[in-house]
Amino acid sequence: MPWNAESFERSRARTFTGRGVHLGHLALLYLVFAGLFLLTALFFSQGRVEKEFHLDTPEGGLVPIEVKNDETVYEVTIASDLIPVNSWAFIEGQVLDADKEYLFSFGDELSYYTGRDSEGRWTERKNSYSAKLTIPKAGNYFLSFVTETSRGGDTGAIVVVRKLRGSSLPFMLAGAVAFIIAVVLNEIRNGTITKIIEALEDD
Repeated sequence: MPWNAESFERSRARTFTGRGVHLGHLALLYLVFAGLFLLTALFFSQGRVEKEFHLDTPEGGLVPIEVKNDETVYEVTIASDLIPVNSWAFIEGQVLDADKEYLFSFGDELSYYTGRDSEGRWTERKNSYSAKLTIPKAGNYFLSFVTETSRGGDTGAIVVVRKLRGSSLPFMLAGAVAFIIAVVLNEIRNGTITKIIEALEDD
């Protein structure tokens, strides 16, 4: 049989598929796994609100948290629409143990800037951030907050503490890996991306 491009492609397909394995079907299977992993990640990212309070009040000074199970995951969201124009506020949260000893911290900056340049008026605004916390052991803990602002005064921030069903990160990573494998297998079997690139180049 003459050795041409068509026979080479058939040979390549046989080389990569192996005995009884269809790469197209295998790619589809990995794609299904990717979808299942991502749906599982979405499930674990859901939760219920345990605490909600204004940061600039006595209640926001030292917030008790009762953790009933090991490896409990919380999401803390801090938001404010009252940051003055052309200013910033750095809000740090600290996790303390039952004796109010420091364990770890998290934080980010909220800011609001506006101005005008050669291209016209511009605005940059960040009015919220979220942090996920994994508490390794059950017990009593506290959240404490430290605020630094460029102008002083209250931030008007609201803190929402949600208890999540679990950590979604492992499932998101597994879903991403499964998706990449599905794309690679499909490319080996069908050359979809190569065909698209060639079609674009022809145009």
